[in-house]
Amino acid sequence: MRKFPDIKDSADSLGEPAESFVNRQKNTFTNQRISLQKLETFHSKIETEEKFEAEISLSNELEALNQEELNNLGFDVSDQLLSKQSRRYSKMKDKLIVATQATNLSEILRSQGKSNTEILQTLISRFKNEPALQTWIQNWKQFLQLSKYAQSRNPEERKIIEQVISNSNFTSDKSFDRAFAQIIQDERISDTTRFELQKKFGTENVQTVKELDKCLSRISDHKNRVESKLKAKEQEKNHLEEDVEILSKQIEEKSPYDPERIELEKELNRKKKEIDGFQKEIVVLKESQPEKVSFVLRNNVEAIRGVDGNRFVRLLDKDFSIRLPENRLFMSRQNVRSINLIFPYAILDKLGVGNTVFTPGLISNSTPSKEHRNLGHIILSTLGYDDKRILSQPEINQLSKDLSVLKNEKSNSTGKEDLVELGIWKTQSQNVDRGRLKELLQLIKEKRGRMGDFQTLKKVARG
Repeated sequence: MRKFPDIKDSADSLGEPAESFVNRQKNTFTNQRISLQKLETFHSKIETEEKFEAEISLSNELEALNQEELNNLGFDVSDQLLSKQSRRYSKMKDKLIVATQATNLSEILRSQGKSNTEILQTLISRFKNEPALQTWIQNWKQFLQLSKYAQSRNPEERKIIEQVISNSNFTSDKSFDRAFAQIIQDERISDTTRFELQKKFGTENVQTVKELDKCLSRISDHKNRVESKLKAKEQEKNHLEEDVEILSKQIEEKSPYDPERIELEKELNRKKKEIDGFQKEIVVLKESQPEKVSFVLRNNVEAIRGVDGNRFVRLLDKDFSIRLPENRLFMSRQNVRSINLIFPYAILDKLGVGNTVFTPGLISNSTPSKEHRNLGHIILSTLGYDDKRILSQPEINQLSKDLSVLKNEKSNSTGKEDLVELGIWKTQSQNVDRGRLKELLQLIKEKRGRMGDFQTLKKVARG
């Protein structure tokens, strides 16, 4: 803390009254407090980053601050700090400019009477390479898929879905989530369509074990409802078939010109039409009936609930599953780490080192050990991923790029030999050197986008 000289001594040395000196000193403290409040406000607004307009206004305030005056007041405000925050605001300004362009284009296209498909295709084509708008672009792609799906539904449902899309704000981060929820909650949407929508669009944003369980429960409920309806329809169809058989016998007993026979034949035809109607309904129900309680959680990974209630995450391209721990109180961390474990394992397995890194190897259909879960956590957290929630697909894609440098693609060496060369696998003790693994993963994180390949990692690791 900055120390000030004694007030009396300072006043005497300056040849001014002590009262005057005290007032001047108070003003100095007041200026310091005001400047400190400005800086605190500055950092607080940086952290929220909720509104671009507020950020730009704050940027202008920052530029107006006099660095020399702040330093004279006892604050160490370096050129580097000001430059860093200025660059940060510059990026936000650029994002606002692009976002404004997207908003304006969307409004223009709507005013021209363009269809939802035309508007979405134009927005995607125009802004697909803008990193600042990735959330919007993902929403636009989902809206486009939803619009295409609507064309396969009956006229009433198609109209409902298209109307919701038309009323959506394409330049809002939560636009698709809101639209999707509105459609799902509409009572005019059939159970079959609701189920298909939830399975097609409602699982991409599953981030927690609770959300995963909810999705599995919805699918289980739908499966039970379909089975119940199927049973009821088949029973009614069987009763009608029995009636047809009885009517057919009665008709045979009547003469061709008997008026009663004519009425029986009419009743027989009516029953047969009802049977045809039930048969068509049964076919539709069977098509919408899930074979099992499961859904695709991420690319190549599905979540499953077995008939015994156990939950699994399974690799679709390999006969391999991880069983989740029991879903009891305080088990959330073990569950989410078990789920996230399958992502690095699948990537490393394709590099030929899945069961080498996770020694002893993971056993399919079994609950991973605490050691396995902890190693998965070390890999993800060291690379900077938040594994307190289920990794998103973009994160998994980046994880694949991160871990790919552990394999020497330019050599015929095995995956284990590459790990030995990097110092990760200890041949003598036949296990992974976790300290060395963390060291290399940290380097991969720091050099992300510039690491290149195996040889680059090896060179950088040597220092």
